[in-house]
Amino acid sequence: MSLEIPVDPALLHVFARSVGDDDPADRAQLFGPSVRPVTAPLTFTRAVAEHFDDDGELRRGPDGQPLPPGGSDDRFHAEQHFEYVRPLRAGERLTALTRPGTVTRKQGRAGLLEFTETHTDFVDDEGNVVVRSRRVGVQVHPDPR
Repeated sequence: MSLEIPVDPALLHVFARSVGDDDPADRAQLFGPSVRPVTAPLTFTRAVAEHFDDDGELRRGPDGQPLPPGGSDDRFHAEQHFEYVRPLRAGERLTALTRPGTVTRKQGRAGLLEFTETHTDFVDDEGNVVVRSRRVGVQVHPDPR
């Protein structure tokens, strides 16, 4: 799966404020001439990919059907890892390339737990990886008792 992500300066400004990133030097450069590029808050790529991709893995169940509003009762987010190859800059356009990772299973108190990795590379227009992300989700398969 791929998703185009414009790194819009106004969206960066709103996102930075929403996560409490109040660096006035960065905000001042978002809308005027900039001596140095404005960098995005660390979780910007994942948040944009999750909330702007209507076909993304967090909006669909394992069967591919859309999840009801509010999400799922049997799936949850367990881990998130980021590797920044270089800072993400305002004005760039990224493509998010997502692929499945490993799936492992473990018996838990509530039933069988299925851990699923998802890998996403965020690449620039030249095809260079800017950010790598690994997400782990868990689905609970209740015991049939």
